[in-house]
Amino acid sequence: MGYVEAVSDDGTAAGWSGGHPVRWAPDGTVTQLRPLPGGTNADFRKMSRTGIAVGESELGGTYHAVKWRPDGQAVQLAPLKGDTAALALAVNSSGTVAGVSYSVDNVYHPVKWNPDGTPVPLDAASAYSTAWVVQINDAGTVLARDAVPTGGTIAQFRSVTWGANGTVTDLGPHSDANAINASGTVVGRQLGADNIDYTAMSWSPDGTATAIGSAYEYTTAVAVNDAGVSVGHTGAKNSMDTLQRFALRYEADGSLTELNVTPDGSNSYTTSINNAGVTVGVRITYPKPESATRTAVIWRP
Repeated sequence: MGYVEAVSDDGTAAGWSGGHPVRWAPDGTVTQLRPLPGGTNADFRKMSRTGIAVGESELGGTYHAVKWRPDGQAVQLAPLKGDTAALALAVNSSGTVAGVSYSVDNVYHPVKWNPDGTPVPLDAASAYSTAWVVQINDAGTVLARDAVPTGGTIAQFRSVTWGANGTVTDLGPHSDANAINASGTVVGRQLGADNIDYTAMSWSPDGTATAIGSAYEYTTAVAVNDAGVSVGHTGAKNSMDTLQRFALRYEADGSLTELNVTPDGSNSYTTSINNAGVTVGVRITYPKPESATRTAVIWRP
């Protein structure tokens, strides 16, 4: 059993097969993304548009960030000085990797690895006690969320970007970002002070916030293309809420489109959009109570 999580511009795919991370060449050839020598397992995280895969490998009970060679051999990416473990969470087209370095549980230090593997701390001023890296774009800007100001509390979390030139942009308290495009536009959701209410949000490269999902009570944006078109879905206040969820497309001009799957009340959500405007996601039906069936869906412009 297998499934694909990412695809590059040349058609190389990466994901899982038989419980192992693998890469499929355009001709169908399968290459296992192996753990480090002596390691017990490996986890795939992301693949760049140029086919570079990154993730982590467990060795001796510790997770090590890795970048895989074309032959599937894992190359270790060292943690920051003073840390003992690292996770590679994103990679751009040039092979620059971003992730987190850590030694104490739940204290993640954002890090960028240059194409030669050299680790560079992103939060050089130690303004944040912890942060979780989400993505790095081709301009080298790194997006992170769940950043907690040093000396603050978890309740003060926010999202942050670090530019390739060292510029830091704080997206504000309770910002919960999911994606960044080539020009630095970020999308996600803005939570209320109670961390319960939320609406889809877009942030310009300078951090200016614009609500894009306020036509509905709860909305989230999960991906954005280089034209500034983003996709997401409606949500619910909590896991017990039976509110119907359906996919949404947020146009660059501010208009909003419902991406209906069928009129039968099925739930749906999006996962990604490409630069041609093609959106992919999932439709959820309930043939039996407490039994959900998920089907892949594609929406074309």
